[in-house]
Amino acid sequence: MEQPRLTIPADVPAALRAKRHIADLDRRAREGHVLARRILDLAASDPRVDDPAKLIRLARIIERTAENHARQARHLANQLAEINTVFFDNTSLYLACNFGQIKPRCNLFIKLRP
Repeated sequence: MEQPRLTIPADVPAALRAKRHIADLDRRAREGHVLARRILDLAASDPRVDDPAKLIRLARIIERTAENHARQARHLANQLAEINTVFFDNTSLYLACNFGQIKPRCNLFIKLRP
């Protein structure tokens, strides 16, 4: 019986782009949390604010957006963690896999056709 062929994507730097996207989402989430906290502090303490309810609503919107960015970053990081590293040589493909919460890592060895 013939072994199924593995299609290896030609675009290997996609993992690097995914890591950058995760870092960008994480940065946006952290900045959003900080900005929402600053807006709430401003609404509570600055006497020049006429309508603190508007600032509180704005802070809630920013906080919700930051939570969505954090959720997206976690989701993408979990997807990327399923296949952590890929090493190529002439006949073998080594995959170091991390299946969610299962520890220790499961190392797979897949033979490819020469």
